[in-house]
Amino acid sequence: MRNEEKLHVVTAGDVLEFGGRDAKPATAPVTPLTARPPYTTTRRAAVASQPMPAPSRMHYALLLALTWACGPAALLLTVEGRRHRGWLALGILATLALVLLALVPYARWVAWTGLATPLAWSSLALLATIGGFSAWSRAALLAGGHLPPVHRLPRLLRSRVGVGALGLLAPGCGLLAGGSRWHAVLWLWALWPAALGVLVLRAGAGMWQHLSATIPDRGATDLLEHVLMLATACVVLGAIAWLVQALEGARRVAPVPALGRGRGDWFAVALGLSCLGLAVGGSPGRAARQLGDAAAILQADGLSVIPLRLAQAADRLDPARAEYAVLAIALHEQRGDANRAAALRERLDQGLASYVALRERPAGDDGGRRGAEFQPSAVDPAQPAADVLYGTMSRRGTAPRR
Repeated sequence: MRNEEKLHVVTAGDVLEFGGRDAKPATAPVTPLTARPPYTTTRRAAVASQPMPAPSRMHYALLLALTWACGPAALLLTVEGRRHRGWLALGILATLALVLLALVPYARWVAWTGLATPLAWSSLALLATIGGFSAWSRAALLAGGHLPPVHRLPRLLRSRVGVGALGLLAPGCGLLAGGSRWHAVLWLWALWPAALGVLVLRAGAGMWQHLSATIPDRGATDLLEHVLMLATACVVLGAIAWLVQALEGARRVAPVPALGRGRGDWFAVALGLSCLGLAVGGSPGRAARQLGDAAAILQADGLSVIPLRLAQAADRLDPARAEYAVLAIALHEQRGDANRAAALRERLDQGLASYVALRERPAGDDGGRRGAEFQPSAVDPAQPAADVLYGTMSRRGTAPRR
């Protein structure tokens, strides 16, 4: 569309004429710039007087590296972080507390605080972890504001491989480089239970020795064992979340996803569960053996709740070996739970009764052929041979019927 209008430039001191085709032109002086209404000049002066954010003198790559290396103390790296004294004090105090918890062993805390050590140590660890990750997340958010736009980043950082590698190297860094600042901050803050679990597991041996020596009640040690199991679960879930956020960052920078967001999430969850099931169910005997060995070692150290759970899991994975059930029975009796020990012993006796009857059957009761097949030296369920496939009852030289 063509515009036939003309553009007139009016400066201060010129005379502006108004009028139509038939009317007599009228003149009006142009208001100088200094004589304009006060609200206009005040508004422009206010806009011009707003402080602009000071550009960071540090390169954005170095800023990101130091942000993830310094942790909560990374608030000192930016002008915005140093401006808020409350957040800055929180970051510095949390950093000092976490360093103290990591370097000082639990036995030294016992010498300082005495019987109040479990409460004092756990309270300090909880507050330091939550406060530290909150300050760290704010530092990451402020550092993300100094990044250039995504289209100005190097091509490697804009690719799915680069974003995924950054996410695996530092949690949330890949999402931050991909332009998802708030997602990066939320994923980083959500990892504080895993960090707290690492601190608890690191001090678990000292806690056990202190409680077993000072408190004779089994309830305190049982509570500590449940806390250790919860800490282990937090660490495992944190590792899974670390991997998930790296894959999420790689998916967000993909130009056209092959699957929708909802379907892609469900496919990723199904793939993870399949890999976990394959790792455990692919070799149940080996997994059960490792769990049984760990249960025996922990039982020798005086624990009872964790070895019992491990022995029960090993018995479910490989019920053909009776030593896992025997270990679980011994742990039930050690804890004073006679009813569960008797029920487990009865189940074990019922499982072995058919095998004992099969061993004691004469060779000529079934035509001699079947009796000769099931000789006492043929199969030992406690030590299964390589030619026995449990669950299919197939033996060497015979194929299952189809």
